[in-house]
Amino acid sequence: MARHLTETNIEMLARTIGTLEVATWGAVVRLARQRLGHAYSRQALSRHARIRTALAARKEQLKGSGAGRRPRPKTETEAALLERIDSLEADLSRLRAENEAMMTRFAIWAYNTHVLGIPDHRLDAPLQPVDRDYSERNA
Repeated sequence: MARHLTETNIEMLARTIGTLEVATWGAVVRLARQRLGHAYSRQALSRHARIRTALAARKEQLKGSGAGRRPRPKTETEAALLERIDSLEADLSRLRAENEAMMTRFAIWAYNTHVLGIPDHRLDAPLQPVDRDYSERNA
């Protein structure tokens, strides 16, 4: 049985999905096996929104990039720089998709707080301090 994915694993997979040549779930499963050393099913990986978002962003990037139009690099340095550019573009695309999802969620929360009549000053109130001595005082 494979280990549970940690936040670090999910972040690493989301970043490296942007470097895939082919954006499919099979490629993501192979990437996870290669990078994490454990076999995860497509369903286990697709439970995580960041991985789903990264794969969708990579698919869109590959669809609109015209990957065959770029000339072949002449030197290894040029190849490394082009790979770095692709990686950064994939990260940007993924982060834009995540930001859009967060903004949508925020709009839903704003609407729901308005409907429920929760005033802004209650939403902006600081967090209550944690009282860790509670059990010792009552003992």
